[in-house]
Amino acid sequence: MHRDLKRYRTAFKELEAENTALTKKNRELTDKSKESLLKKLEISQLERDYAEAIEFIKHIPSEVLSEYEDIHRPKTTEQSR
Repeated sequence: MHRDLKRYRTAFKELEAENTALTKKNRELTDKSKESLLKKLEISQLERDYAEAIEFIKHIPSEVLSEYEDIHRPKTTEQSR
């Protein structure tokens, strides 16, 4: 009987150590999964913001764009003389 108890105790300790290692690995994978999900959400938000900015720019009248280009066009050496 004493031998059986010793075997069971050894098996229990091995299983307990394996369970602890698996619990730790599960926690790490869960944390990585959360980080990955947050990164995907951040990328998705940036893509939406970009699409909204493009739509906003499309609605700017051409007169305004041409005026802006005239103001911000680099001056050539002939114009600066």
